[in-house]
Amino acid sequence: MFKFFESNLKGKREDKKSGNKSSSSLEGTFAIIKPDAFHKREEIVQILRTEGFLLVAVRVFTFSKLTLAKCFGLNSLRGHEDFVDFMTSGKVLGICLARRDGIRKLQKLAGPKNSVEAKMYYPRSIRALYGKDELRNAIHVSDDAIGTEREIGTVFPTILYGDEAYDEIVVADENTKEDLNETLRKSVNEETLDNKEYLMKYVCPTLLKGLNEMYDKKPENPVIWLATWLIQNNPKNHS
Repeated sequence: MFKFFESNLKGKREDKKSGNKSSSSLEGTFAIIKPDAFHKREEIVQILRTEGFLLVAVRVFTFSKLTLAKCFGLNSLRGHEDFVDFMTSGKVLGICLARRDGIRKLQKLAGPKNSVEAKMYYPRSIRALYGKDELRNAIHVSDDAIGTEREIGTVFPTILYGDEAYDEIVVADENTKEDLNETLRKSVNEETLDNKEYLMKYVCPTLLKGLNEMYDKKPENPVIWLATWLIQNNPKNHS
């Protein structure tokens, strides 16, 4: 499922080593709305959508210390006590997103990590609007392709590793799951959420590939082009 992300992230890692820019049109990235801004999650999600980000997957959960360390690549919790206490203090919203130049664009939209600095120099950024300081800064976003892969692999393991991937969050945080209809009811169409599993399994993988090719080709009539592409590349036609 979502092999697009796996190949995209692999390409970004190779590009970083070689110094070449990736030719991929859509880039996967990751964000976490932190406990201090969880009550404003609907507003923040709407900002992401307005700025052109495709929401591939969302998930409400509470970090365990083990999952937090894995997600953020912490070899030890020592020296990170304040961060650990804060990030495990309440619910968060994990979001897997896609956009052209997604990692850099999301970093710019989030603003400086210190919300005080963000308020001074980037007042329209998410951290300026919803954060308080460097710790309580509303949102975490991936630093690079390697971090994106690690974070998506922790929170949304099936996106990178398939339906049989071990889901640590389900095991560690079973009591913290929340109905997504309630979480995003004001920013995402409820009918789409009711059919989320259907869309994730049968629609999104093919649609993402089609959108990726469409952005590369820039056809004169994108709607007709995409409709034709979907008919020609319908997986059911090749089964």
